[in-house]
Amino acid sequence: SLSCELHLGKNGVCYFGDEVRGHVLSHAFTLKDAQ
Repeated sequence: SLSCELHLGKNGVCYFGDEVRGHVLSHAFTLKDAQ
């Protein structure tokens, strides 16, 4: 199970993890379709 999770909206930083399995920090973003 996750000990904490933080996600601020549709775009931006997402952080989750725990002390045993480690932590993940990612950055979510959207791209407009060129068509």
